[in-house]
Amino acid sequence: MVPVALSAGALRVPLVLFLMVNISFDTGT
Repeated sequence: MVPVALSAGALRVPLVLFLMVNISFDTGT
């Protein structure tokens, strides 16, 4: 259970950062 949760969190962080960068670029340009 713990490794699954850790891997899910590890995959979620770059996804959130990617979305934030996309949104900032969208509003910036």
